[in-house]
Amino acid sequence: AIQESVKAVTAKYTAEQLVTKRAEVKLEIQEAIEKFIDVTLKEKEVPTALQIANVAITDFEFSEEFNRAIELKVKAEQEALQALNEKTKRVTQAEAAYQEQKLAADAAAYDIEARSKAKADAIEREAKALKSNPELIQLRLSEKWDGTLPKFTGGGAIPFINVDSALNDNQ
Repeated sequence: AIQESVKAVTAKYTAEQLVTKRAEVKLEIQEAIEKFIDVTLKEKEVPTALQIANVAITDFEFSEEFNRAIELKVKAEQEALQALNEKTKRVTQAEAAYQEQKLAADAAAYDIEARSKAKADAIEREAKALKSNPELIQLRLSEKWDGTLPKFTGGGAIPFINVDSALNDNQ
C-alpha cells in the first residue's frame, strides 16, 4: 500500500519533473504515506503510533530506452533553443541594419533638403540684389570676361557691355 502511494504521486509527474522537482515530490510522497497510514490505523481503530520522520528518494531508476528518450528530448530542446537564439540574433542584426540604413537615408535626405533650402535662399537673395541693382549683371559679366571677343557675330555691334550707359551714369 505504501508502494501504491508512491506510484500515485510519481504518476503525476513526468520523468524530468521527478528529477528537477525532487524535493516537492518527496514531500508529496511523505504526505501520501502519512495519510494512508492514518486512514488505515483509524479503520482498524488503532491509535496513531507511527510517525514518519523522513522519506528519502535516493534514485529514480528508468529503463535504458527511457533514458535515451530523455536524452534525445533534452538534446532536441537545446537545439530548438539554439535555433531560436540564432533566429533572434539574425532578426536583431537585420533590425539594426535597417535602422542604420534608415538613419543614413534620413541624414542624406536632411542634407539634400538643407542644401536645397540654402541654394533657394541664395537665389532669392541674389534676385533681390539684382532687382535693386540691375547694373550688377553687367559688373559680373565684365568680371568674368577674359577679353576674348567672339569669332562670329551677327550684323551690328557686339552686345556685350553697354559702354554708353556706363559713361552716361558716370557723368
